[in-house]
Amino acid sequence: MPTNSATKAPFLTYYFRTHFSLPANAQPISLIFSNYIDDGAVFYLNGTEIYRENMAAPPTLISNLSIATASNCGGDATCTVVFAVSGNLLTNLVPGDNVLAVEVHNASAKGSDVTFGSALSYSHPFTPVPELQVLRSGNAVTIYWNGAGFTLQQADELNSTTDWLDVPGPVTSSPYFLDGTTPISRSRFYRLRQ
Repeated sequence: MPTNSATKAPFLTYYFRTHFSLPANAQPISLIFSNYIDDGAVFYLNGTEIYRENMAAPPTLISNLSIATASNCGGDATCTVVFAVSGNLLTNLVPGDNVLAVEVHNASAKGSDVTFGSALSYSHPFTPVPELQVLRSGNAVTIYWNGAGFTLQQADELNSTTDWLDVPGPVTSSPYFLDGTTPISRSRFYRLRQ
């Protein structure tokens, strides 16, 4: 990064900006930042401040002349600074293009170095894919699955034109029992639909 030609030292403040894309079907619960910062920083998401590290607390205005109030890792960026934002701070996160901007501040006008690196990930709700299981004991057959919000379907054959029908009821919760007293003249296949 360029240095101040008058002092031959780093500038007091450096500005970084990057774009990232959020998939249209993503539903993030939180954004997780993992950073190396020497000395302080202010983070913005789509123009809205979301986090300060080693800077004066809000509502203090931060300018290019603001100095960091402390430093991490004894003054060297050798340990990660991890934080997460969620709730109202995600209001301006949008599907598609987003802008992350960070201003990094030295702790002294004559600081000898400035360091910044950041990695971003997001957490989102996870719905496990249901697994359909079959258990047979004597003539009794039990069909069961994990998860909710599914309907059990059946078909007499598997091919490209298979007509799947909901099991009469319809069966929408696990387990489903076949008592084995009614003979079935052919194979029967099962699946779940959501």
